[in-house]
Amino acid sequence: MSSVGAYLRGLREQQGLSIDELSRATRVLHHYLEALESDDMASLPAPVFTKGFIRAYCQAIGADP
Repeated sequence: MSSVGAYLRGLREQQGLSIDELSRATRVLHHYLEALESDDMASLPAPVFTKGFIRAYCQAIGADP
């Protein structure tokens, strides 16, 4: 089973989006998106913000949050 970060990265790559493009679309800083994709939870802010980042990420790529 793949990790959440690998799953998100795969979805983004299927859409042909770069981290910078996704950052502009979601207004989430690119280092937070990179932390999500690499499962680096220590680099992410409080869980309430991280959930919002995941929701915005999924909405931007057309996936169900």
